[in-house]
Amino acid sequence: MRWNARRIFVGAAVLLVGIVGLDQSSMEAAPVAEAEFQSIVDQNAKSIVAWADTGKKAVDSKSKGKITTASRSVRSNAMLIALLAQGQMGKNAAEDGKLAALRDAAIAAAKAAGNKKFGDALTVGKTLSLTMPAGKGPAKIISSADLVKDTDFDIDDVMHPFRKTEIGGMNYELDIKANAKKATMTPDKIAAMAARIHAIADYSEIIPPTKGFAAKNPKKDWDLYLKDMRTATDALVTASKGKDTKGLQGAFLKLDGACNTCHEKFK
Repeated sequence: MRWNARRIFVGAAVLLVGIVGLDQSSMEAAPVAEAEFQSIVDQNAKSIVAWADTGKKAVDSKSKGKITTASRSVRSNAMLIALLAQGQMGKNAAEDGKLAALRDAAIAAAKAAGNKKFGDALTVGKTLSLTMPAGKGPAKIISSADLVKDTDFDIDDVMHPFRKTEIGGMNYELDIKANAKKATMTPDKIAAMAARIHAIADYSEIIPPTKGFAAKNPKKDWDLYLKDMRTATDALVTASKGKDTKGLQGAFLKLDGACNTCHEKFK
């Protein structure tokens, strides 16, 4: 599996302290194996529907906390689908139209959630699948700026999968810590998690930390931590394929360390 292939960034991102700067390049995640991509789309779409429904009810009851959580959860799940769908494009021209339609629908769900229009997000969420009909016109890779435009997608949304499931995350932070002590996660779940983490790293290249960058917290350190996260994630996939329990535990430990180091400096 070529996790680091086909990452296209034409031009540099202009990132100022405290400002989310987005470049105009195309952002294309590495392609994911079909079974893993299917699993991710199915799971994320299910979460979008559940949290959009929660958000809709929260609006009716005026529960601000649940509205915020629902909005963030829908955006996080939807934007992961969008980027990974775009990453699948180019492998099979016959499927590109469907993938572009999936990407665009996922972005629409994220935008709706950002605007607290959870009914619209719910309707779109129910349509998200690999069998979506292709849209009109040619399927094109869109720019990173257009991918996140009007979605309110920020670094907290990007990192949301690491949070607990009860608040819309995927429990990755606790799972990584647990498996660093005793590796029990199955290869299929590791592969899906790895694909999501690589997409998270891709988004983090164009969406900086909340407080931006400064002399004590330079972008070069942010980029280094992203590289460490990717390297450890690749090691997870390799160890899981080889059924290397010791290597797997070590990779989880390195991934946990990379996350902790980044948190200490940027969170």
